[in-house]
Amino acid sequence: MKRFIPTCLLLITFIAGCKKSNNQPTLNFSDLPFKQGNSWTYSRYDESVNVRDTVIVTISSVSIRNDTSTYLWVQNTSNGNDTAIQILYKDTLWDKHNYAPFPILEEIIFPLTAGSTSYYTSDSCAILNKLQINNIVYNNIYQVNFISPIYTDFPLIRNIYFVKGIGIVRYNQNTSYATTIMYGNLGMTNYQWDLLSYHLN
Repeated sequence: MKRFIPTCLLLITFIAGCKKSNNQPTLNFSDLPFKQGNSWTYSRYDESVNVRDTVIVTISSVSIRNDTSTYLWVQNTSNGNDTAIQILYKDTLWDKHNYAPFPILEEIIFPLTAGSTSYYTSDSCAILNKLQINNIVYNNIYQVNFISPIYTDFPLIRNIYFVKGIGIVRYNQNTSYATTIMYGNLGMTNYQWDLLSYHLN
């Protein structure tokens, strides 16, 4: 079963961060409605098995202690439920369990803005003016991109799209055929999650 966080995940940890700038739009973690009881519904397509389905992701609980917040996410699909835990320590969000295959958030340093100061030079953050998903047009989208540096001949590319006040509106992963063969048992395949609707308390 695919794990959702929304962040998700693999055996590779990456850091994606963007330089602060007074002249550019900035996304802070507090701009995202990651609160207990909030939920997001996604359409999901998995190319490896040619399956389309719907996933509902809900923040079941949030616990805060000192500078650390712990988020319990519940993923509900037609095949049953799954859970994942995310940790926010100060401005860095990371996955407590570093499992494959679904990393919406692996390790991201906030705030985000256009540019890149990531650990790997291939990581970057860009701001899109508009993006249409399921007939809905979103504005000012923060796109975090990650290209796996482990096997440069078989790139593993992930893109995460954030919108202020909404959360994650899209997540996709693209691999070469060779990478799919290499990591097939870990779920390293091509798939995409697109936001259908969301409920915020």
